[in-house]
Amino acid sequence: MGTSSILFGRTRGAVLSVLYGHVGEAFYLRQLARRTEIALGPVQRELRQLVDAGLVTRKIVGAQTLYSANEDSPVFAEIKSLVTKTVGMHDVPHTALEPLRRKIKVAFIYGSVARSGETERSDVDLMVVGRVGFSAVEEKLADAQKILNREINPTVYSVKEFRGKARGSFLKTVLADKKLFIIGDENVVRELGQE
Repeated sequence: MGTSSILFGRTRGAVLSVLYGHVGEAFYLRQLARRTEIALGPVQRELRQLVDAGLVTRKIVGAQTLYSANEDSPVFAEIKSLVTKTVGMHDVPHTALEPLRRKIKVAFIYGSVARSGETERSDVDLMVVGRVGFSAVEEKLADAQKILNREINPTVYSVKEFRGKARGSFLKTVLADKKLFIIGDENVVRELGQE
């Protein structure tokens, strides 16, 4: 069981990840359910508890209710830091790689972090496939490593290299395991392996 699961649980962690990963933005209940891929009922229960605890604000606009991270909470900075370093594993690398997005076919976290089996000392294993070099990826990830306070180990392949190694033991193991997608999805991985 990973740090994020112990600290927050699945639903709470997912909701906090969206709200504290997008400070200053407000979300409707249905938006949060869609983004977290969790049913409305559990998301609504978590939001009620988070509002009661003062970690989330609720604002009614017409017939809709908007939720956002409570920047006035006395523990805002600490919660944001914890969320970023645990359940925010998607958002930080995603933001870092955004300038290279057009050159990247797929990028995903694999290993213990993707399986939620990481410890505080676990590094982040990141697979990147596209028309981008290792040094460009590494350069973009420098700030992300500082924010997460974890080492990020990128494995970078061109599409041709990825296809050539897809049947090798390393990639076979990685592809069979759980993945946390940063750019692209499982369909892109399948397409890359078949082309």
